[in-house]
Amino acid sequence: MRVAFRKELIELLTTEFRSVSSLARELGTTRGDVEDDLRHALRSARACGHDIEIVPAKAEVSTSGDVGWTTGSYKMTMNGATDNGKYVAVWRKQSDGSWKVVEDIFNSDAGAPAPSQHIIVQAGSLKWGDAPPVLPAGAKLAVVSGDPGQAGPFIIRLQLPAGYKIAAHWHPTDENVTVLSGVFAIGMGDAFDDAKLQALSAGSYTTLPATMHHFAMAKSPTTLQIHGMGPFVVNYVNPADDPSKKQ
Repeated sequence: MRVAFRKELIELLTTEFRSVSSLARELGTTRGDVEDDLRHALRSARACGHDIEIVPAKAEVSTSGDVGWTTGSYKMTMNGATDNGKYVAVWRKQSDGSWKVVEDIFNSDAGAPAPSQHIIVQAGSLKWGDAPPVLPAGAKLAVVSGDPGQAGPFIIRLQLPAGYKIAAHWHPTDENVTVLSGVFAIGMGDAFDDAKLQALSAGSYTTLPATMHHFAMAKSPTTLQIHGMGPFVVNYVNPADDPSKKQ
């Protein structure tokens, strides 16, 4: 969230102070530091598939002169899912004359999520089909709950033939994997390496944190259950390994 307000700071206060240099003086730093900090923060967020656009609308300062607040709207994109809403940031003037954010609040236009529902899924009712082209050919996928392509919780199952390999990749959100049958092997790193594979037998579970580079192989015919927060996105460490780019 701090990315949003660093960007807002540039857009809003440069309007008030007419230049980044004036803004830097007000914050007690240099123009270069302000610009470098902003670029670094935005690059880090976008590398994880996140982006945010802030539209400042109003800025006010208290009569005491030591507290201020800014308001406006935002558009946040996370791996293809978009959220729009309003925000408010509260600023406090420091002893050295600089201003720092002490509170920031986002209020989504989407409102509260729908209440959870009781769901029962019988194994025989699952609808299996080819996995999306971002995965190597040969895998079958069934959606158990939710929509892996949208924001929100989801559960999917994958059926993999023996010898099936997935090149080094990462996800912008945590991936939670349960081995329902077979033997599934996972390794960590930027390139597939048999020596780094760790076999997981039926009943095993692993959490793969967001942005962690990993690769995998089905040692035998394997069924996996994967759950997490969507959208579920696969980013290959080496873009040339992406099967969808070879079609």
